[in-house]
Amino acid sequence: MDKRLKTVTKLAFDLRQLSSEYNCAVLTINQFTRKIRITGNSNEAENRNQFTTSLGITWRNHIDTCIYLNGNDIAGR
Repeated sequence: MDKRLKTVTKLAFDLRQLSSEYNCAVLTINQFTRKIRITGNSNEAENRNQFTTSLGITWRNHIDTCIYLNGNDIAGR
């Protein structure tokens, strides 16, 4: 297991253990990153509006509930 995978897995385990021990919810924030694709015949980056979680699939597999907030949802604040 690489170091990042071990760290993310241990963090998820520890947070779940704390939640169980203290009978409380644990809120974590995982930022999204936009994927940029380069088209084959062009030098321009093409935005396909594809997003991925910064902590990756490993973290996503450890969560129970996911709430997505979009910057447009809170525009003007």
